[in-house]
Amino acid sequence: MTNYNSQSIQEFNAALASENPTPGGGTACAVALSNAMSLTAMVCSITLGRQKWESGWPAAEKGLECSSFDSIQWAMSAATKDALAFDAVMDAYRLPKVDEEKILDRKIAIQDATRGAAEVPLQVAKRALSVMQTLPDLAISGNGNAVTDIAVAALLADSACKGAIFNVRINISSLSTDDVTLFQSELEGLSELSTTLLTEILHNVELRL
Repeated sequence: MTNYNSQSIQEFNAALASENPTPGGGTACAVALSNAMSLTAMVCSITLGRQKWESGWPAAEKGLECSSFDSIQWAMSAATKDALAFDAVMDAYRLPKVDEEKILDRKIAIQDATRGAAEVPLQVAKRALSVMQTLPDLAISGNGNAVTDIAVAALLADSACKGAIFNVRINISSLSTDDVTLFQSELEGLSELSTTLLTEILHNVELRL
């Protein structure tokens, strides 16, 4: 499996456009999150230490807490993990069904792999929201020269969050009732919160344009 963190943009886009199922939307969501984090980190970096934007230092410090280099690396690792998780589901479906024992083993393998395929985008969605929660204040008080970069970061994070939620939902559709209930409880309110935050962030950006 390719490590998407080591690919060029051109290589990744070529892989995304290919007829292969991986990388797919889940991987693209994680990459979008890494871009949102990177833009956030940039705005924070050009806000901190500059007297003109001193009022934005606290917001910038909070922004860097969830958009650090390690966080960006986490998002890119999640891109690879998402593809690996989907491949594991496909491998499970290819397991033999020659007797009752093999059929049971296959069923368990499919459930385990699908659960893993739902967990990765769930974490991406949650991380995306963590980034977005730092952006309303940063949009108000961060370096004004980069306020539109905050808007782009917010749009990318919102897309990453909502796209990841769709990936969770399609994966859990084949899980047991207990698993579905558990994942649905984790998803509850995430999309609505992302929309609320995006509206606030873009409003704050507009005020400074």
